[in-house]
Amino acid sequence: MTSTILILQNERLYADYVEQMFVELGFTVGGAFCTAGDAKRWLVDHEPDVAVIDAEVQDGDCIELARRLKARGVPFVVYSTVTPIGKSAHPLLSTGTFLKKPANRAALLASVTGVLDGSQA
Repeated sequence: MTSTILILQNERLYADYVEQMFVELGFTVGGAFCTAGDAKRWLVDHEPDVAVIDAEVQDGDCIELARRLKARGVPFVVYSTVTPIGKSAHPLLSTGTFLKKPANRAALLASVTGVLDGSQA
């Protein structure tokens, strides 16, 4: 059984990079989006197993998307140049798995498989 992954990245370059990487690894990519609005619309009719999301995207931030994923029990990795810690960070993002861009394929894969199997929260 393959895992379905939702990708939300601020820049098309990163969305395409992450999508291609996970396709090559045997994942089903449910969508590679650059706006939280597009990702939320996709979620209406689809259920990913895991998500890779950016902290800030073209139409704002990913807080509402992260809230929806958490409510559904979908684990996610925040893959971003914006570190979700400190006073200005939203608690929902600062408690999850964070990987700073750019990261190599092995680190990104380890983060995603870690949240999928529950070894990283």
